[in-house]
Amino acid sequence: MRFVFQIIGYFLALQVLNKVNSILGNKLTMMVGLCINLTSVLLLCPVSQFPQTWYTVIIGMTFIGFGGVFITVP
Repeated sequence: MRFVFQIIGYFLALQVLNKVNSILGNKLTMMVGLCINLTSVLLLCPVSQFPQTWYTVIIGMTFIGFGGVFITVP
């Protein structure tokens, strides 16, 4: 069930991708997506800065899907 949240984040990001891409351009949009994925991967693994609960894993998976749109679509 946790992987469903990645797909939900992907579809949510598709709604705002055109606006973000028109403002930032292709390269900066991909950089934003890479930064989103970099920070959201930290929510998945047991890092001492973040508590390891299923809430953080769901948030991390949602943001990975959100950032994946900014990387692959432009």
